[in-house]
Amino acid sequence: MQLIERYIEAVKFWLPKAQQEDIAAELHTNILAQAEDREAALGRPLQEDEEVAILKQLGPPPLVAARYRPDQGTVAFGRQWIGPLVYPFYRVAVKATLSILALLELLSAATRVVAGRTDIVQAIIQSAWQLLDVAIMPLLLVTIAFAVIDYALREYRLAERWDPRTLPALKRRKQVVPRANSIAAIVIQLVFIVWWLSLPSFSEVTFGQLRPAPIWQTLYLPSLFIACVILAQNVATFLRPTWIWLAAAAELLTSIASLVILYPLLQAHPLVLLDAIDPSALDQLKMVKLNTGIHFALISTWLGILIVALVQAVRCLRFTRDLFARQHRLRPRRL
Repeated sequence: MQLIERYIEAVKFWLPKAQQEDIAAELHTNILAQAEDREAALGRPLQEDEEVAILKQLGPPPLVAARYRPDQGTVAFGRQWIGPLVYPFYRVAVKATLSILALLELLSAATRVVAGRTDIVQAIIQSAWQLLDVAIMPLLLVTIAFAVIDYALREYRLAERWDPRTLPALKRRKQVVPRANSIAAIVIQLVFIVWWLSLPSFSEVTFGQLRPAPIWQTLYLPSLFIACVILAQNVATFLRPTWIWLAAAAELLTSIASLVILYPLLQAHPLVLLDAIDPSALDQLKMVKLNTGIHFALISTWLGILIVALVQAVRCLRFTRDLFARQHRLRPRRL
């Protein structure tokens, strides 16, 4: 009955933590009752193909979990675009998108208040209106993405083509990238890319009387490239959660790229300029302290990314070693 145990674990993966054990116990009892009835009718223990038939009749684990989830719903405009199977994950993505955008708008409002350009009430009102305007495109992209996923599930009848034998082994259940993590990362990267593309030139960005030095402009295209690589990696691991090697490889690649593009900033000084025709000695002293603080923060960030790169390099070497070891074990021996 190991196949049934693997099926129960797969269903639990898609359920809210508060309900996992209760629903898993109920589902386990129902499946065992069906298996026992089938065994009694046949007068012998079930074969693997007969266990597979019972599980295929129940459906893929995400579909079964969706029937038990309390947050069932659909998105329909004339026709249904997002069904109950995909809807719970779509709702999480929408909440994450709105939370990130609201946080960015709050930071923008706080910057305006600190710079003395507006008061708190006016800043909150402006941020609320800007949030309504800015959120349209990211939410539309998220909706389209999940509508495409739902369409693919229905059009290609993946539920009917699903084979219970492909369920992850129990001992390797932890060796996956959680789909919830992939969804959150996809949403974050989509929001970042849309926000990054909407930014003007760094030379036009100001914070009160402060503006970034021209060296920051070199980060624009490389940062966009890194965000696109991370987005592609998380889309891939959402579709193939067992590709944990891809997450390590992508993080190694983006860490190395980050080290390269940040290195010139470690040599640049100043990093922040003061827009003032005749700054006072006190203002100049404050700018020296500010640039020194930013410089040390960049050094700390660079060293942190270097540590991450080394860790991911070790993981990639381990994955490569395990791959060659498996190929060696599977290679037929010569007589």
